[in-house]
Amino acid sequence: MKALPLRPAPIPGEPLDSYMERLAHANGCSTSDLTRLIRQYGDDHVEGLSCLLGGQSLVDFGSPAIPKITIPVQSLGLTSTSFTHRRMRICPSCIAESPWIRPLWRLKVVTACPVHGITLVQNCRRCHEPVRWSTALIGACGCGLRYRASAHKVSHAELVLMRAIGASLDGTGDLVVGDLALRMNTAEWSTLLRYAGRLVQGPTLQRPGKIAVLEDLDVARGLVQGTLALLQDWPDAYWRCLQKFVDAAPWDGGVRRVFTPLYTVIYELLSEPAFQFLRDGFETFLLEHWRGELCGRHRAFRPETLQNHPRKGLAKLAREAGMGRSLLKRLVHNDYLPGIRFRSPSGKRRETITVDVSKVAALLPDRSAYRDLKSTAHLLGLKRSRLRQFVALGILQADCRPDWSRRSHWHFHKAALQDFIARLQTLSRSEAFESTVTLGEVLQFWQLAPQELRALFDALWCGEVPLRMTESTVISAMVLDGNRTRSWLEDYRRRTIPWITPTQAAKLIGVKEQVVYELIGKHLLVADLVSGGRSMLKRIRHDSLQAFQRDYVSLSTLAKAEGTTATALLAKLPAKPVTGPRVDGGRQYFFRREDLAGLNLPDAVED
Repeated sequence: MKALPLRPAPIPGEPLDSYMERLAHANGCSTSDLTRLIRQYGDDHVEGLSCLLGGQSLVDFGSPAIPKITIPVQSLGLTSTSFTHRRMRICPSCIAESPWIRPLWRLKVVTACPVHGITLVQNCRRCHEPVRWSTALIGACGCGLRYRASAHKVSHAELVLMRAIGASLDGTGDLVVGDLALRMNTAEWSTLLRYAGRLVQGPTLQRPGKIAVLEDLDVARGLVQGTLALLQDWPDAYWRCLQKFVDAAPWDGGVRRVFTPLYTVIYELLSEPAFQFLRDGFETFLLEHWRGELCGRHRAFRPETLQNHPRKGLAKLAREAGMGRSLLKRLVHNDYLPGIRFRSPSGKRRETITVDVSKVAALLPDRSAYRDLKSTAHLLGLKRSRLRQFVALGILQADCRPDWSRRSHWHFHKAALQDFIARLQTLSRSEAFESTVTLGEVLQFWQLAPQELRALFDALWCGEVPLRMTESTVISAMVLDGNRTRSWLEDYRRRTIPWITPTQAAKLIGVKEQVVYELIGKHLLVADLVSGGRSMLKRIRHDSLQAFQRDYVSLSTLAKAEGTTATALLAKLPAKPVTGPRVDGGRQYFFRREDLAGLNLPDAVED
C-alpha cells in the first residue's frame, strides 16, 4: 500500500473520525475513500492507517469510533451517543492557533472553550450554514462572515464548569460552588448535565436524561444553563424544584409517587457516589418539608434521615406512645392535635394521617421554649444551610412545628441548644495551641465532606481534637488546634481513602521523600498516576505500601536494630542489595527480606 502524499501527524487524544477528516482534506479525498483504503489492507486496520502515514506510529485516538474500522479509541466511559457525529463544533481561536478538532468539543454537553472562554460555533450567525472542515480551516463561512463573529464570551460560572469537564478528560474534574464541592470523571459530568439540566421543570419532567436533539448546540446550552442555575444557588434552587413536586400532589403521602420521576433518577439512574449530593439534598429537604411518613420501606434513605424525620403515621405512633389509634385519630379530626391527612391514591375512602411525634408528648408546647431556624443560626454563628446540614447529619436535633405557620419549619429547643453549647464549653482547654484555626474557617475552606464533618464532631466529643471556647463565643468562632485538627483529618482520610501521597509514604517508611520517588522509579514501590490539574500526581495505595514493607527493608533500619553503623553492617552482609549508591546510584540501600531470611539478624527483618 502506497503512503499518502500529505501525512499530517495525529495528535494524542484527537477524535479518530476528526483526524480522518483532517487527513482526507489534506489529500483532497473523502473520508470514505480513506476508510476503503484502510479496509483493503486487511483485518489489522491500525497497521493499515500506519502504512498510509508512511509507517509512523499512531497515538491514542479519542472517541467516537468509526463504524467498520477496528482502530481503538478512548471512550472515557461514554457511549457513542454522548459525542457529536453529524455536526461540527469549533472554537475559532483554538483553530486559528492549531487546526485540529479538540476531543472536548465532541462531547454533546460542552458548549464553550475552557481556554478562551467563548462559545463554540456550530453554525454561521448570518446564513446559518453548519461549520465544515474546509470552512473551519480558513476561519470563515462561505458567506464571508468570520466565525469569530458568531462566538461570544460566556459567564464565569459556565467557564468554570467547562474547565471542570475539560480537566476530567485526564481523570477527574473539580467544581466548587459555595459549600458544594464536586469531583467527577467525564462520564459523570456528562450524565449530570443530561439529568440536572432539566430538573427545573419539576413534575412536568418526562423521559429524564433522554434528549433526542442534544447534538444541537442551543439545546446543549439550555442544559448547561439549567445545571448552573441548580448548582449556583445550591441547595435552595434544588429545594424549590422539589417543592414543585409537593405542591403538585398535596394530598399524596407516597414519596415515590410524589417525586416521580426524580426519585428514580437520583436513587437508581444516578446511583454512583459522585451524585450523593443530590440524595443528601433530597433527604435534607424531606426532613424539613415532607409531611408524609418515612419508614422502613424507604431502604434507600440514610438511617439518620429515617430517625430524624419528625412525622410518623398514627398506627406506629400509637404503638410507641402506648395510646389508642382511635384516640389519636379523634384528636386530629377535632383539630386538637395537628395532623396531616392524605387521601388514598386508589380513590377508596381511606386516609393516611401523620402527626409530629413531639405533639403527642406535649399537645400544646410552649413556643417560648423554642428557637426558629434563623435565630438558631444567628445564635450559633452558622449559615442556615449549614445548620440544616448539622440536623441532617445528626449533630443537632430539631423539631418540626407545622401548626406554627403555613409550612413546616424547624424549631430548636432552647434547652437542647444550651446543652449542646455547654457540652462544647466543658471540652474547652486552656493550653496554648501551636497554631489555631476557627471552626468557621474549617467549614468554609477545608471542603469537608458530610461524613468528614460528622466525624469531626465525633472527634471533638471524645477529646481527640482539642478546642477552646469561651462563654461569649459562637461555635463558628470556636478555636481548634490547627496542627492536630489537620493531622486528625489526614489520618481520617488515610483510613477512608485507599491511597496516600509520596510525602505521607516517606513518613510511614521513615525515609526522605526523594527516596520514595526513587523507589517508585525503580518499580520497587508501585504507584498510580492521577490527574492533578496541570500535572500528573503519584498516589500509592495502602496495599502497595504494605507489600513493599513486607518484601524490602532498608540498610539503615537493619543497622539501627543491630546497634551498629550502616557502613559496617553493609561490609558484613553476604546478601546483595537491590538498590543503593553503589548498585544503581540510589540514595539508600534496600535488601529483599527473603535474601536475609537465613541470617542471624534482629527482629526488624521480620517486621
